[in-house]
Amino acid sequence: MSALTDQRPIPFADLPAEERARIVDDLLQPFVNLGRPKQPPEEFERLARGLYERQVVPRLTSDDDGRFVVLDTESGEFELDDDSFAASRRLAVRCPGAVLWETRVGSVRTVVPRLVWTRA
Repeated sequence: MSALTDQRPIPFADLPAEERARIVDDLLQPFVNLGRPKQPPEEFERLARGLYERQVVPRLTSDDDGRFVVLDTESGEFELDDDSFAASRRLAVRCPGAVLWETRVGSVRTVVPRLVWTRA
């Protein structure tokens, strides 16, 4: 065995504070430039739900049930994943300034985003 395979991962909490901050900044950087909806919440929901029905639903399969869909309501681009954070991050990287809307395939309700990042 090599020295590299003998090493165990260091728990995040045991990393130096500067390293933890760098990792968190790298993970969250794509979310810094996200846009905000221009419409009132009800209108934004209606717009996003319409885009979802027209652009996403036709591409879904039965294997997608329960997965998360994150949709950019400005471009119509979307990501599909079992992990909502991963899908949101990929879309935020691909579409800077995106206005994100999220739901779960097969769900009758919109998933409320856990994090909302805006610039001060």
